[in-house]
Amino acid sequence: MRKILIIALCLVALSACRKEEPESEVHRTPDFEVEGTLNGEAFDMTPGTNGLYMFTESWDNDFGGFESITTITVPDSDGMELSFRFIAGDEEIDNTAAHIEGLGESDVALGFEDEVNTILHLNSEEQEVFWFVNGNAVVDGEDPSVEVDPNFPVEIGYLSDLLCGGSMTCTVFPIAPCSGDVMIGVINAHIDYEAEEFILFPPVTDPDLILLWEVNESFYQTIGMDPLVIPFDPFGFGLEISVSLAITDNGTEFVPFIDQFIELPLDDCQLPWVESEIEREHEPVIQVFFTDEGGNRYSSILECDPLGGQPDESFFTIHTVTPYEANEQGQATLQVDFSTSILLKEESGGPLGEEVLLELQNASIAFAY
Repeated sequence: MRKILIIALCLVALSACRKEEPESEVHRTPDFEVEGTLNGEAFDMTPGTNGLYMFTESWDNDFGGFESITTITVPDSDGMELSFRFIAGDEEIDNTAAHIEGLGESDVALGFEDEVNTILHLNSEEQEVFWFVNGNAVVDGEDPSVEVDPNFPVEIGYLSDLLCGGSMTCTVFPIAPCSGDVMIGVINAHIDYEAEEFILFPPVTDPDLILLWEVNESFYQTIGMDPLVIPFDPFGFGLEISVSLAITDNGTEFVPFIDQFIELPLDDCQLPWVESEIEREHEPVIQVFFTDEGGNRYSSILECDPLGGQPDESFFTIHTVTPYEANEQGQATLQVDFSTSILLKEESGGPLGEEVLLELQNASIAFAY
């Protein structure tokens, strides 16, 4: 019994003296850094500071390509947000990491600069339609498709009855235009394609004047400096706008003031029988998004300007790419060190929107793949 007790006491002593094995370190801490200037002012959205977190995600897109997006933000907050969207090239690579790993010490395109094409799908409810695109007959099946350059307008026509010789033409901009400002005489007008609104600003400064508008044979009335906001249908509004404006200070005797005519500079005449889709073949592209504290969202590439619209001095240079740990979704990630000087435009304003210049030197983030 005494021997058993002695053995037990020894085991307890050995157990008390044994050091526990340290747990293996799962996470390493890279020097992620996003610091530079925004319009020349100090800018710091480094993950891990000021409540900022970095989220990564990757997926296969609808065009058979690969995309990855990294977002730096304060969770559950309406504050600032910064995102980097990486869109891989179209070449087939078994290991999607190779899309990013192959970018060490290289510049990434700031827009879809290579081989941006639009596919027009032509169809009609009529049984026999003979199509012409840019003067060339299209005979590819009953509902043909044709590839066009989206940077130039396309002339589309058809003959539904060769004996009668009927034809219609339309100038098509396959890429949807942004909102834009136009001048109708001294009247400043704004076309908002997204909201489908046409806004006319009266050239008067007297708040008591009553204004009578006639726009394309429809009548409207406003008071003083209030703008006229009317629905704008790019399909039915027409490319030619006539505007007449009369004014009065008593509401009964209107004096003609302006009678102007304008042809819209942007033509989004998508005929009911023409549908289009953008087909891109490109090198890897980077797109940067920024949301300020006021909720205004800026982008380096606008939908209406897939070529980027960046000045010549803009760049996004990747210096090094190294393996990193998996994200919360179990996707592997790569640590990417880069520098950039990139112009961001407010999305709601289109090409005329406010601009901010983001400049980062030796920044570091992660991309998932």
